[in-house]
Amino acid sequence: MTRLTFGVSASSFAANMALRQNAIEHKESHPLAYQVTMDDFYVDDCLTGRDKEEDVVQLVDELQELSALGGFTLRKFKASKQQVLVNLSKDLIDPKSTQEIKDQNDFTKVLGVEWNADSDCFRPMISLPEQETQLSKRVLVSNIARLYDVMGWCSPAIILMKMLLQELWEKNLSWDQPVPASIEKTWGRWRRELTGLREHLIPRPYFPEPVKKKDIQLHGFCDASELAYAGVVYLRAVDLNENVYVSLVMAKTKVAPIKRLSIPRLELCSGVILDRKSTRLNSSHQ
Repeated sequence: MTRLTFGVSASSFAANMALRQNAIEHKESHPLAYQVTMDDFYVDDCLTGRDKEEDVVQLVDELQELSALGGFTLRKFKASKQQVLVNLSKDLIDPKSTQEIKDQNDFTKVLGVEWNADSDCFRPMISLPEQETQLSKRVLVSNIARLYDVMGWCSPAIILMKMLLQELWEKNLSWDQPVPASIEKTWGRWRRELTGLREHLIPRPYFPEPVKKKDIQLHGFCDASELAYAGVVYLRAVDLNENVYVSLVMAKTKVAPIKRLSIPRLELCSGVILDRKSTRLNSSHQ
């Protein structure tokens, strides 16, 4: 088999299997590219980086060599530093590469978020359709599902709608039955305010580039209420001048079960979320 058929059920599995199997077979000769292929690819997209430009250049070369061994070529490279792209031919570079970006609002989609290579910042993707004339449970669920927030950057906003959806579920409405006026009013206000999230930019690096870190720690917090519970992990660093820098890494929220639990039990649930997130982050940075 030398061609991948798109649209059939096994396509995504076949693509991932070929990519990963190629990396496994050449693990010894291309260790850097192997690690990136196993950890930083999502289907046919890769999002990765290094602290130094020369390390990224080396990684790009190794990734190209590894992919060539499998009979395919990586294309549409995009970087926040022009030096990374100078050794690549023009046909391998994204048309909107670093040196061509002039507009501060010029963002590209990267694995469910928007990224500006010029400012090297992310922002949440907000793509809700036009307001329906009649708000039903079907419309509300569909709209909430459009908000992709895998890192939990927008958790404080999205959890409000999860709680609203639970309230709607408790009313036992049919999928296309109009929602109560109180819920429609809350939804309308939240929808109008949601676009404000696009004004908040999230720097890709956890810390400013010149910072010389002498100590890095993961700090986790969790909490619960009668309606919801959450866990959040921060990265804390201290530089050589004893300055402290803190960055949000990941957050996760959940709505409390309809069958109400005691606050102590919900606190334990939030602790489980925090433990899972902390364990995942620890393992991914080893």
